[in-house]
Amino acid sequence: MKKEKEMQEGQWLVYDLGGGTFDVALIKIKDGEMKVLDHEETTFGWSRL
Repeated sequence: MKKEKEMQEGQWLVYDLGGGTFDVALIKIKDGEMKVLDHEETTFGWSRL
């Protein structure tokens, strides 16, 4: 039986621009498994409260 929603294989760059930070992650999806290859966070010099 085929899954209704399958993750597309490949490498993905995922970003988040919220909460005073800029987060970027490089994700690899292979054989239905997701792995974070690298992650970086920048706070733009702001302090977290």
